[in-house]
Amino acid sequence: MGFSLLLLQTLMGDSGYNILPRRRIRSLLLFLLTLFMVLTFLRQLSISYQSDMTPISINFNQSGLDWNIQLDNIKSTSDDSTLNLSYRVHGFYYAWYDAPQKLSNQNSLNNNDNNWSHWNHRRLKHWNARVAIGYSTEPHYPPYLLASSFYPKLGPYSSKDLNIIHIHMEMIRFAGIGVLVVSWYPKGMSDDNGKPVDDIIFPLLNIANKYGIKICLHLEPYKNRNVSTIVSDLKYIYEKGYTSHPAYYHVSANQYDDGKLLPVVYVYDSYIIKPSEWKKILQPNDEETTIRNKMYNVHMIGLLLETNDCRILYESGFNGGYTYFVGHGISKASSPDTWNDLSNECTMYNLTFYPSIGPGYHDLSVRPWNTAAIQLREFGSRYIQVFHKAMNIQSNGISIVSFNEWHEGTQIESSIPFEWRNYLKQSKVYMNYLPYSPEFYLRLTRLMINQFENFTSLPRKFNETDNNELQWLYTLINKMIKIA
Repeated sequence: MGFSLLLLQTLMGDSGYNILPRRRIRSLLLFLLTLFMVLTFLRQLSISYQSDMTPISINFNQSGLDWNIQLDNIKSTSDDSTLNLSYRVHGFYYAWYDAPQKLSNQNSLNNNDNNWSHWNHRRLKHWNARVAIGYSTEPHYPPYLLASSFYPKLGPYSSKDLNIIHIHMEMIRFAGIGVLVVSWYPKGMSDDNGKPVDDIIFPLLNIANKYGIKICLHLEPYKNRNVSTIVSDLKYIYEKGYTSHPAYYHVSANQYDDGKLLPVVYVYDSYIIKPSEWKKILQPNDEETTIRNKMYNVHMIGLLLETNDCRILYESGFNGGYTYFVGHGISKASSPDTWNDLSNECTMYNLTFYPSIGPGYHDLSVRPWNTAAIQLREFGSRYIQVFHKAMNIQSNGISIVSFNEWHEGTQIESSIPFEWRNYLKQSKVYMNYLPYSPEFYLRLTRLMINQFENFTSLPRKFNETDNNELQWLYTLINKMIKIA
């Protein structure tokens, strides 16, 4: 209060009541304008500088699981080269992340590209302008301010870094997942926030093969996608040699197939194309347009949204269905309460069925208005509940959303506590897996898969973590066993 009075008297004169002289007004305005310009300049300088900095120094070995982050010398985390994997458990994998080459390892495919990809995913506006105006569209600035509610233990990595792929495969083998469903766009295409990913498929297949892990493709939507372009995509992945690679995942198909083993392909947002159009390529009626009995035939799994979608997929010619969404209330088919009915209907139509589960959902970094879809993790309790429901219905397997979809907060990949504070721009405190280790969800996934498949062995380093974490993990599993 005394300081304010002193300032007032200084500006207005000793009396404090006289009208401000014009010279003092001009001086005050000039000072305020200069201050504003300096702060604006510093803010922009800070943003430019921070986004160009090397990644933060993190103790990557804090949890007991040494993923050997010295990227010049990758070696196995375990001598369990024959560790059991479940090929009935499919994990969704995203290879769309990229970082400037100077921040990633030189053993990379990013060809001197110095741009970020997906870690700086834009904030999406709400479709209702009145709602949208209340939410930030501030850009993200990697490596500190990411388009994610969690911070990855590996930092904002490049999916094209071959050493990162090795580390991921070791994590995935540790967790027991046998099949990765890899997000894919046709050659030269990508989503609005990314770069083409087709050039990473062969490296993924080759490295996955060394770990006994299988790969299949998750066809993403793109502009003007239709059944004709889908056929072209299937011809491409056949002619390219993806589907004939020893690491590509095949199943004994059940429809329009003469009992052959067929490569598996998931189709995201399959509902956008009308069933009458799908019939042209997925049913064997028209020899010219159908993929059936052709060299590029596949076991095609479509997206289930409603409780009667198994019938629609069957009539369209699909071989199976999956539910994908794990956020609260996103679709009826994604609710575990509907899975028993969906399972019965898919079985009736001889379709494979893969209910999708996840540890949680939190996408506010890219959809800041989407609080209704948040699904809290509850220290693993949510994950256990949905896994239990999925394994106790008649299905062909379980799909996990996700290994590394960081934007939507569904990842089981290792994550660390981290916060970034800067008064010149936005600050952020990331969510984390505390009080448990960065590998908590990898461990929990392994225990659930062992229960699902009646496996008995664990990775050599499974128990190398805090006793409180181990106690909680086994408490969760015992709860699942008791209610089974």
